[in-house]
Amino acid sequence: MDLHEIDHNFYYLHVIDLFSRLSAAAIIRRKDSKVIVDKFMQIWVGVYGAPEVGVYTDNGGEFNSQIFRDMAENLNMSVKTTAGYSPWSNGVVERHNITLTETINKMRESSNLSWETSVSWAVHAKNSLLNVYGYSPYQIVLKEPKHAIVYS
Repeated sequence: MDLHEIDHNFYYLHVIDLFSRLSAAAIIRRKDSKVIVDKFMQIWVGVYGAPEVGVYTDNGGEFNSQIFRDMAENLNMSVKTTAGYSPWSNGVVERHNITLTETINKMRESSNLSWETSVSWAVHAKNSLLNVYGYSPYQIVLKEPKHAIVYS
């Protein structure tokens, strides 16, 4: 899980299942623990349930707050953090942030889509891509492919 800045004081929360590489993301307008918890509950826990293994985050204050820790305790979920100033320790999320940000920016350049719509479509496209074994994150998690959105 990571919070990625896409514009000045404008972020998206990006959650990735490390096994399937299934992603979920949402626009965050404030780097605030309560907002992060609400969005995490909305885009991940409300859809897929609480992660059984827990979450791995950077060492940002929004993830080390009491509100975030209370949520994790209530969901019976562990929280592990990277060492400070070492984004490479959360390499999977950091690499996927680059891909997602590039896709979002391309969508916004070529159309008049909102940030929210661009993020949703970019996540859907990423979750539809086949991995090296021939399966998409959607196929691994949902046991069937989801149809890709054709965007032109």
